[in-house]
Amino acid sequence: WLDHFNNPDFRIIKSKNKNRTDTVWDCYNPVNMQSRYMTSNCRSHTACHEGTPRDALEPSLVDAVDNMEKLAWFGLTEYYKESLCLLFYQYEGKLPSMCACGEEKDGNLRHVTHGIHPHDVSRLSLRIKKKIDRITRIDRELYRYAKDIFEARLMQLENVTGTRILCSGPHTDE
Repeated sequence: WLDHFNNPDFRIIKSKNKNRTDTVWDCYNPVNMQSRYMTSNCRSHTACHEGTPRDALEPSLVDAVDNMEKLAWFGLTEYYKESLCLLFYQYEGKLPSMCACGEEKDGNLRHVTHGIHPHDVSRLSLRIKKKIDRITRIDRELYRYAKDIFEARLMQLENVTGTRILCSGPHTDE
């Protein structure tokens, strides 16, 4: 699967012919998927998910970051609770008690796994990690910007509300 998307001949061409090596196979296209979503003018979920021939496999990082900064809200998976706190504040103008650092109650948050077993990236071979890195180069850069923007928004929320939300990280004492 990774070899298919790492093929130098890979193009975003929709084809049900599984023998072609240059198509998306009527499947989602993982090549810089987040960056493509942030820069595409696609008109449907399927077109965005698979990509269109007009989409670049390595979209402009500048355009992706610009579009991401324009979003009123976005969250990060590893900051799920904190992401929801930002959303709650935007929507209601106040923070739920679960948002305070050290608050044991989580507001009945649930982690839905959709039947997917936990993954441990450290168990992947270096060869596999390199293949993943090749098809996510722009996405990894976009994520670094997303994390910086997210943490800045979170710090701003902490300053406005006087509530410490993030218990550990770059702007805390821990």
